[in-house]
Amino acid sequence: DEGAGQPTALMLFSPFLRYDMKSPAIDANARTEAWLSSRRLLQASGAYIQDHEPDDPAIAAIAGDLSGLPPVHIYAAEAEALADDARLCAERITAAGGKVTRTMAADSVHAYPLCPDLAETQAMFGEVASIAKA
Repeated sequence: DEGAGQPTALMLFSPFLRYDMKSPAIDANARTEAWLSSRRLLQASGAYIQDHEPDDPAIAAIAGDLSGLPPVHIYAAEAEALADDARLCAERITAAGGKVTRTMAADSVHAYPLCPDLAETQAMFGEVASIAKA
């Protein structure tokens, strides 16, 4: 909303940001990625981008201007198909002069925040609560 101000932080959980399907983690983590196969990602990408090019900044935030963002906190699993998207996002935000923290859960799954009994989920919720209270 106009005049509403900027959020104090952004939280990204397993961000899907590369729609060109060229992320090495898609194939590299295929044996450990139970939810997001290359086929599912291709379907999701096609449904989202429609008639746009995969790197069009109008739909691909990673290709746009990332300067001026509030602090960004990225959470993903090392062994998921979107691990490289999380890394690339952190790199691009840093290159644009932004502040970013990236937490990559070892030995976990895509969207682990949806699994409340996992230790990494509980740790992540603790971090998110601390950030939200700040």
